[in-house]
Amino acid sequence: MRTDLDRVRDYLETNHDRHLSRLRTLLRQPSVSVDGVGGEACAQLLAELLRDVGFPRVTVVPTPGPPGVWAAYDAGVPWTLAVYWMLDVRSAPAAGWRVPPFSAEVTTGHGFPKILIARGARAAKGPLGVWLNAVEAYQRVLNKPPVNLRLLVEATRSWEARTTAPCSMPIERT
Repeated sequence: MRTDLDRVRDYLETNHDRHLSRLRTLLRQPSVSVDGVGGEACAQLLAELLRDVGFPRVTVVPTPGPPGVWAAYDAGVPWTLAVYWMLDVRSAPAAGWRVPPFSAEVTTGHGFPKILIARGARAAKGPLGVWLNAVEAYQRVLNKPPVNLRLLVEATRSWEARTTAPCSMPIERT
């Protein structure tokens, strides 16, 4: 008997190319707060991607630095998962990269037939993009995620934590 998780996995595999495209779109948008590059554009892009995967409430939140993003998805269940993320990546001088750091190219390497190389692919934006694809899969297959979701994403590194307070939003009871 096929489980809901089997159906979600099937959806992810069937839509691999579209999900990879979404991930590459996010990774191609520079967001380097220490250099003052791309914070606003990346926050706007993330807001668009969140709406695309089914979040009904998305707000780009102004801060003294690059804006943050607040999103909420009420699945009508008793459990809520609050997630904090950041969009910021480190500076990426081209020296030492096999491909341009914001090109998000699929290539070979490290013993794998295919790898995705981009600044932020491993630690910041890559996992966020994969999470977005999982949320979409649950929404499309089961009509909603298994939990209510609250997401707060900021676009600055911890050294600039002064922007977190203005970006904080109240968590409603569901």
